[in-house]
Amino acid sequence: MSKYTQGPWSMELRKTNHPGVNVAFEISSNSRVGICGGQSQEHLSSYKIEEDECRANSHLIAASPELYEALKRLHDSCVRLRFDGIKETDAEANARMLLERLEGLV
Repeated sequence: MSKYTQGPWSMELRKTNHPGVNVAFEISSNSRVGICGGQSQEHLSSYKIEEDECRANSHLIAASPELYEALKRLHDSCVRLRFDGIKETDAEANARMLLERLEGLV
C-alpha cells in the first residue's frame, strides 16, 4: 500500500453562504493541511448530498486512519488465534478482503 498520511485526522465542518451548499468540510492532519474536502450539494436534483449526509461522510473520512489500523489489528488477531488446519472465519475473510481493497490490491 502506498503510504497514507498518518492519523489522527481532524475535521472542520463549517456553514457556507453559497446557495445550495449549506456546509463544507476539510480533513487535515497534524503534519499537513488539506488532505481532502467536500461540501453538501443540495442544489443538484439527481445527485444531491444533503447536509446530514455530508456531515456523516466527513466524520467517516476523518476516522479513516484509525479504522484502517483497527481493521489490521482485528485481522492479525484472527490469524494469530486460528489453529493450524482450520479454515479462515467469515470475520477474518471479510477483514482480509477489505484490507486488500484499502491497500489497492483489488
